[in-house]
Amino acid sequence: MSYRKSGDDESNDRQVDPYRIIYWKNKWYLVGFCHLRDGVRTFRVDRIESLILTDETFEQLEDFSIDSYFPGNLLPIMENEGATTTLVINGDARTLDEICHHWFLGHYLKERTFNHAEFQLEEDMMHKYIPQILLPYGRGVQVVEPLSLKEEIIKNLSDLIEFHQK
Repeated sequence: MSYRKSGDDESNDRQVDPYRIIYWKNKWYLVGFCHLRDGVRTFRVDRIESLILTDETFEQLEDFSIDSYFPGNLLPIMENEGATTTLVINGDARTLDEICHHWFLGHYLKERTFNHAEFQLEEDMMHKYIPQILLPYGRGVQVVEPLSLKEEIIKNLSDLIEFHQK
């Protein structure tokens, strides 16, 4: 198959033994053994540019379990274990319930009280993913710390305002 990863301008050719096609979070995913990477990988179907059917056959890996593989392999990997930052947010109980059960953030929850939640995750990962996760909650949630995340959210909002003023 010819596959274009997120952020790449060009696609790569890969030989993949397909195991499952899964619909999850409004997207279709192909889970299969990638011969290029020599392991099981997940591919977003909308990023597959072309497919060629071959006559080759394959056996699914014996120790493969879709329940243990997916969605855990969609979560970003914490690369520098120990180099983490605490995310502290306050908000109304219903909004915090949703955020604490979010498919991504729920994995990093460390403490939760009625109107307060703390998460532990890498700072780079926090700045890459958390603004887009929290912004849809509007005034239902407020970042207490780190200050750098508050600044990133303000930058995201400023960029959005500038875009829509054009």
